Order: sequence, then C-alpha cells, then structure tokens
Amino acid sequence: MKLDELLKLGSQVKIEVTIDDLLLFAEYIIHNSNKSKSNSTVRDSDIGGIDLAMEVTGYAKSTIYNMVSGNKIPYFRKHGRLYFSRSDLLSFIKSGRHEAGQQGGVINILK
Repeated sequence: MKLDELLKLGSQVKIEVTIDDLLLFAEYIIHNSNKSKSNSTVRDSDIGGIDLAMEVTGYAKSTIYNMVSGNKIPYFRKHGRLYFSRSDLLSFIKSGRHEAGQQGGVINILK
C-alpha cells in the first residue's frame, strides 16, 4: 500500500515500525535524494557516446554517423572516439525551431 493511500485512511490504521525499518527508510530517502539532485544538476551537461546522441535526438546510429561526417551535428573526437554533449545536442535541436506560420523550407504550390 502506498503512503498516499494510507493517509486517506486517516486514524483507522495503526502502523508499527521497528528501528530497523526506520533506518532502512532513512537510507532509502538519503540515497534517492542524492540521486535526484545529481540527476537534475548533471543531466544537461552529460557527455556520452553514440548512445547519448541517439537518446537525445531520436536518430538512428547511421544517421548520426552521417551527420558527424558532414559536420551537421555537434560532437567531440578524442583518441579516435566520438563524444556528444547533451546540452549541445539540445541546443542543436532547438536551433532548428520554426515559429508558427513559417513554411520551414516547404514550398506551397497550391496558391
């Protein structure tokens, strides 16, 4: 039963908790709070390989390799390996944004 379900029951429920249960709960809270803090601060600056680029862009591996070879996507190369920055990839995606009403390179031939 989840905590919010227990709270709805109000005073109808009596819960017995041991010290070991409290210690486990405290460890769980500390572990998860540190995890969520590090994810929120590090998330946009992640550096990773092709898998990160695939995750952020949604492109296939071959598409990313083609874009790298044409210098069409931001990347780093170190010791022969490719690296991508999550924040650079997000900026790259956002840079292609078109405002509402723009044709975005599509030619309207039905005038």
